[in-house]
Amino acid sequence: MRRFQYDETAELALDRAAALYGSVTTPENQKWHKLRQTNAELDKIQAVREYFDFVTEILFQRRYAPSAGFAVGKHEQNRSLLGFGTGGLFTGSGRGDPRFRTPLWYKPIHLAELFISENQQGFVDKVYRRYRMSGRQILSEYGEKNVPLSSLEQLKKNPETFFVVIHAVRPNPDFDPGSLNPDKFMFISRHWLHGRDDDSFLRKG
Repeated sequence: MRRFQYDETAELALDRAAALYGSVTTPENQKWHKLRQTNAELDKIQAVREYFDFVTEILFQRRYAPSAGFAVGKHEQNRSLLGFGTGGLFTGSGRGDPRFRTPLWYKPIHLAELFISENQQGFVDKVYRRYRMSGRQILSEYGEKNVPLSSLEQLKKNPETFFVVIHAVRPNPDFDPGSLNPDKFMFISRHWLHGRDDDSFLRKG
């Protein structure tokens, strides 16, 4: 029991509601979505449909692998969604410590770390995340070659000291809907160390 909690009814109800919501929207024992070709003519080809079914199967296998953490992360996101009106769930890929590396992993994000902005139509088009990582975590996640030289030595000397990292996702001003170049995708992603002297990015996407 929490020290200042007068009654736990609402918290228990929230947990049960989140579990119910998850069982309806993302049931673990079902394929609750599938991939398909957006081109109607290509989607008529049996081999194309079989390919997308195969990729869907791989996606679900990796998503529900114990190391991916999807089920736990989605439940925490559902709690945040039902309790506060929105929730964040970060999707990552196989980077970092090779001992714990997994092709796909999920992490619920506390709302205190998120800053969300809408466009004129009311659609969320910008998300900024301000969070802390230790020097060791930063070097493991981004690699020494991507850390600004002005910060590298400090991170190495203080591996357990926490530093502030900013992750921004926003519309790409150079968006080209017909391009396969990642620099022309609809959104851009940038990670950087907050408060550093230079403006080098830890990661661009």
